[in-house]
Amino acid sequence: MEESTPKTSAAYLQIIALREKIAKAFSSSIPASAITFTLDKERAMLEAIEGAIKQELDLEMTYNNVTKDSSSRRSITPISIIVEDKRTLVSAYCHSAKALRTFNLAQISEVSTKERSTRTDLERLEDSRGSSAEVIIKSEDSRFLSENASSLKELSKSCYQIDIFQPEWIVRSVLAGADSLELAKPLELRAEIAERANRALLAYKG
Repeated sequence: MEESTPKTSAAYLQIIALREKIAKAFSSSIPASAITFTLDKERAMLEAIEGAIKQELDLEMTYNNVTKDSSSRRSITPISIIVEDKRTLVSAYCHSAKALRTFNLAQISEVSTKERSTRTDLERLEDSRGSSAEVIIKSEDSRFLSENASSLKELSKSCYQIDIFQPEWIVRSVLAGADSLELAKPLELRAEIAERANRALLAYKG
């Protein structure tokens, strides 16, 4: 239509204006400034987290839960940064959850450093990494027994040894299977389990 309309015609200018309006409406390009801002913001937070790890500082952060469409303030002790193909993760001890957690950098909207608080819980877990645990399995129908049979070394009747690669895993496993599973050693993880069970009981009563 544009080609067949004389440029001197009043309709020609209307056609040009309409074409530009349609092109703009269907444009899906993102302004370069928006991309730069997002990258700069994540880079600044990443540098702050790296600095906290090197200086042994804790972090206060605002974390956005995409699933629940909500945000929360967290106090964490950052341990390491994990770079994957499509995301960057922050491995940390969360003082709110009293456990090791992994946070997606893209979901952190604000971060600030502060003096490191007590590391008792964190050290209790980390000191056990790479060691072994002794567990007492009270039932042959135990889910823990069936899922980890190849990794368990029988020490005596109902007592087994298993290597600990993730301390948080063994703590959660014992808490989840408390009716048929008991941790005998190491004592520091046994104490951690007892403390969490007591907190859960107090929360339930409250």
